[in-house]
Amino acid sequence: AWKNKLKSHRNWFMDHEKKKSDETKRPSGQDYNSDLFGYDGSFRQLSID
Repeated sequence: AWKNKLKSHRNWFMDHEKKKSDETKRPSGQDYNSDLFGYDGSFRQLSID
């Protein structure tokens, strides 16, 4: 049943496969205001005292 659902939306998948983000318009890490956006990076490991 789900295969038929995917096949019925084939055109949508084919159209959206071509769409990508323009990374040249993304601000670099130095250009943002940390007071507004917080800290850059990820918090994979937190050390809590």
